[in-house]
Amino acid sequence: MLMPASDDPKRDREIFLKILTMDDDGAWQRQKGDIPVAAWREAAPSAMQEEYFTARGFQRGLTNEEKEDICARIWGRLDSAGRKMLDDQRRRLIPDRAEFDAMPYAERIRECDRPENVTGPTVEAWQEINDHLGTTASSLPELVEQLGQKTFGRTPRVGDSFCGGGSIPFEAARIGCNAFGSDLNPVASLLTWASLNLLGGGKDVQEEVMRVQSAALAEADRQVTDWGIEHNAQGERADAFLYCVEVKPEGCDYFIPLAPSWLVGEKSKVVCRWQCVDGSDQLQPEISVVSAAEVKAYKAGKEATVVNSRVIDPFNPNRSWSVEALRGPEGLRRWTNDDVVPRPGDVFQERLYCIRWVKTVMRNGKPKKLAATPHPMPPILRAKPRCWHCCANAFPTGSARGLFRPRQFPRVATRPRSRFAHADGPTGIICSHHGSC
Repeated sequence: MLMPASDDPKRDREIFLKILTMDDDGAWQRQKGDIPVAAWREAAPSAMQEEYFTARGFQRGLTNEEKEDICARIWGRLDSAGRKMLDDQRRRLIPDRAEFDAMPYAERIRECDRPENVTGPTVEAWQEINDHLGTTASSLPELVEQLGQKTFGRTPRVGDSFCGGGSIPFEAARIGCNAFGSDLNPVASLLTWASLNLLGGGKDVQEEVMRVQSAALAEADRQVTDWGIEHNAQGERADAFLYCVEVKPEGCDYFIPLAPSWLVGEKSKVVCRWQCVDGSDQLQPEISVVSAAEVKAYKAGKEATVVNSRVIDPFNPNRSWSVEALRGPEGLRRWTNDDVVPRPGDVFQERLYCIRWVKTVMRNGKPKKLAATPHPMPPILRAKPRCWHCCANAFPTGSARGLFRPRQFPRVATRPRSRFAHADGPTGIICSHHGSC
């Protein structure tokens, strides 16, 4: 509808493929391959060369994300001729053009980036496109605008009344159309709105969003740090909290923590073992570093306490209980809006059994996180009631302000949680509340 048809349908098809970079030249342009760092350095302005490059490559200490951002900034400063010169230095996997063109199309595209991941047709391709269509475009949005003015007398409009995650309105807006989308699902509508107005809002909007996000995270971080619910006496901070469900079956003197595997970290070779404690009905976790053979055994289910929907006694594998029977004929108690953790009388309880700690150090003038040995530390365990207390205070006011999702789950007998907010947990509720203040 947008692209006019001529008396030469074969040429129309060739031009259409050129616009999409799906012709032979476009596929060659999209072939994967890295541009040498030296070429990026030569293409960069002198100020960027001094700040980010050395004689041999990038400055030390830059992350991959930072390097990608630097290359994107350099590319954005170049004109079409400069981009072509840079792209000509790309180290393609198949450097011979004749060999590449001789490959079947299905094999060629395996070696190519997707069309939306490249900048568009080359300067030469745009010349052919404009000559055929009678336009003067040098980018896809310019072409869409000019064709829209010719066909409709205005910028083309695209509407999607069942937009879902918003991919159609987003792509329509990306190529220059006025896009509209709607959906009955409020989450889908929110995703579409964010795609169009935040991701597609331009650099200024994205920077403002990042500024607001950074301020909210900084405020939440300050409050959590003041409470001391994520730090230990060694100055380390909790990077991951590992929780498990536990149950005390009939005839058992202790709560059994439930998991199909107690392998905490495969690369770090860390596992969790359970020990009885005199005078307590809760088992004590023991975090240990084991051999590679033990890692393999734990990965395969050694000392697992849930197997085929049955709870296994960690000290007597021959003794087990049906999970379905533990739930009871009426199912589990359904949580209310005020519940953030299980109540004392609930069948299944939750417990924190392991924490992965990290310590931030400065490397090359930049903060770097170093992992420490995972283990539940006494300060964090003492802080748990404080965390729940803070959460209990934050939840009612946060719910009233619409910060948490009040919508209920459908009734499921195997799941006690009844609302979306229950999935956030105490820490998530606290951070959502104070990060928005």
